[in-house]
Amino acid sequence: MAITKQEKKKLLDTYVKNLTEARAAFVITPTQLTPNEATKLRKRLNDSSLNFVKNTLFRLAVKDTKSDFGEIDFRDQKAILFCRGDASEAAKILYEYLKEIKKGEIVGGFLDSTPLSNLDIEELATLPSKDIMLAITVGSIGAPLTGFVRVMNGTLTNFVNVIKNISENKS
Repeated sequence: MAITKQEKKKLLDTYVKNLTEARAAFVITPTQLTPNEATKLRKRLNDSSLNFVKNTLFRLAVKDTKSDFGEIDFRDQKAILFCRGDASEAAKILYEYLKEIKKGEIVGGFLDSTPLSNLDIEELATLPSKDIMLAITVGSIGAPLTGFVRVMNGTLTNFVNVIKNISENKS
């Protein structure tokens, strides 16, 4: 069924809005993805939205917003995951879900205006979570300080032990 010019304009505006508001966007080729599977994926994605796009209109939106998707070919059916929150978490959910159902593939996308290949997105998806990376960083910063405190405490403890031994010998 053909869509009217007004509907096309509305879709184009939606794509432009999503592209300008999104921190990241991931493009997938939804090969044999059923509506139920797409709904399950949408439910797993909290702060993100998955849209199956009209390629011609989406190309116009990409051109209007000057978004850079690199070398992605928008001729076949595509779905775009627009991410407004934590991009690595969305990439992880998308990557694991597509791997779980063994349908569709990640084609590419962008993160903070930088084009990403499918391999870049897979690397992003396999990174540890933000909380784990923060814990590793804090631990790395704290380890030398903890060691320094132990050395200084050891020196003071040894000094106190020497004084104690001297006082015991004199008594």
